[in-house]
Amino acid sequence: MSLKIKKMKKDNTYMVPGPVIISTEVLEAANRNFGSADLDRDFIDLYNKTEKNLQKLFVTNNKVVIQSGEGMLALWSAMKSCLSKGDKVLCIATGVFGYGFEQMAKSIGCKTMNIGYEYNESVNNFNRIEKAIKEF
Repeated sequence: MSLKIKKMKKDNTYMVPGPVIISTEVLEAANRNFGSADLDRDFIDLYNKTEKNLQKLFVTNNKVVIQSGEGMLALWSAMKSCLSKGDKVLCIATGVFGYGFEQMAKSIGCKTMNIGYEYNESVNNFNRIEKAIKEF
């Protein structure tokens, strides 16, 4: 018996930000040659002006840090601002972000408990969650 091995058809894999369709205008803008933010004087001036406006908005004289990145950056920043070593964090996970949330809390030094569900399962057992809240 001879085994015939078919050559796999190779297609391009396109990596885009998030599960969205990207408009032509956005794709064209992404192809512009942007300068490096940390070297561009105009960017630094804009950043400083924006920070001053945010200080007024938040009624503070404290530094305001403006970060750009994916949603996990915002989550990480919020956790680092609100949690301290030893705090308890109960995570309800149905996928990579829920389990990642637990790992981030652990890295801060928090005590964690994770109620994990399968990736294709919805949160449907509220008794389980209520019990965990009471015990943890």
